[in-house]
Amino acid sequence: MADIDYWDDPIPPGDTLDYVFDWKAKTNGTGLSDWLPAGVTISSYTVTVPSGVTLASDAAINSDSAVRAWLVAGVTEGEFQIDCQITDSQGRIRTKSRLLRIRA
Repeated sequence: MADIDYWDDPIPPGDTLDYVFDWKAKTNGTGLSDWLPAGVTISSYTVTVPSGVTLASDAAINSDSAVRAWLVAGVTEGEFQIDCQITDSQGRIRTKSRLLRIRA
């Protein structure tokens, strides 16, 4: 089952912002725990966005331990689930989901 949290602040329709799925949050200084063990990296990833949000670009960052997604908010207000599925260097697969809120 995927982990689902909100990103902190709603964004206005039409804005483009970067969002990070961090799989080594403690190591990278952005959270309390690491899902990837020491020496394990992201081998591949897929960011999935619903209709109403555009994925402008994405990239593995922080020595292949996190994924940054540049998201363009559509014109419709609401909550939109953004998914990031990774396969790590040991073959494990995991999905994190975040809810993006679009508000005028």
